[in-house]
Amino acid sequence: MFGSRLKRRVREGAKLIVVDPRRIDIVDTPHVKASHHLQLRPGTNVAIVNALAHVIVTEGLLNEAFIAERCEGRAFEQWRDFVALPENAPEATEAITGVPAKDVREAARLYATGGNAAIYYGLGVTEHAQGSTMVMGIANLAMATGNIGREGVGVNPLRGQNNVQGSCDMGSFPHELPGYRHISDTIVRSQFEDAWNVTLQTEPGLRIPNMFDAALDGSFMGLYCQGEDISCSRTPTRTT
Repeated sequence: MFGSRLKRRVREGAKLIVVDPRRIDIVDTPHVKASHHLQLRPGTNVAIVNALAHVIVTEGLLNEAFIAERCEGRAFEQWRDFVALPENAPEATEAITGVPAKDVREAARLYATGGNAAIYYGLGVTEHAQGSTMVMGIANLAMATGNIGREGVGVNPLRGQNNVQGSCDMGSFPHELPGYRHISDTIVRSQFEDAWNVTLQTEPGLRIPNMFDAALDGSFMGLYCQGEDISCSRTPTRTT
């Protein structure tokens, strides 16, 4: 559904930047053509996002008003000074990412100056070894340009399974209650105990890999599984 809507918006005139090692169908088809395809080498995600940030910082494309109002000053300054280093310039990272510096600069300018700009990414980002760092880099890019906090912008992860984000929001994690409030917090735990009229354990529950280990030890006796292939959830990308 999202892919169809994205293609429709491109046909209506929206500009599209694709960052992917593969030449996927939204790069260039009879009905959809991306403005830029940054065909980076696998494993160079962070280098490319730092190169994009370098252009935005050094070419004066920052949204200073948004930064002053919504960002932490010291943290922003540290990030700005880091991405502005010469080693993060598109010309320097070209040898790492394989993406021509000219393309990186043009894409960064489009993102920073094109009006409403939104970033969408899938599990190819989050299940990568650099996943957490890359997501922070993406968020920094959105904040630096003011592309967060209103309709039509933002950092938008596309999850791999149906409503996994909603499940997490509602407290399906073994260590967090609804709203991402940790089970170890006495005040939080007491609030939920009062609301649910139950006594909650103070220690987090088991994650899937721990369930397998506990089952082998004999301390985990049963599993109720609904809507998931449990054997696929023990792969390294799902548990690290």
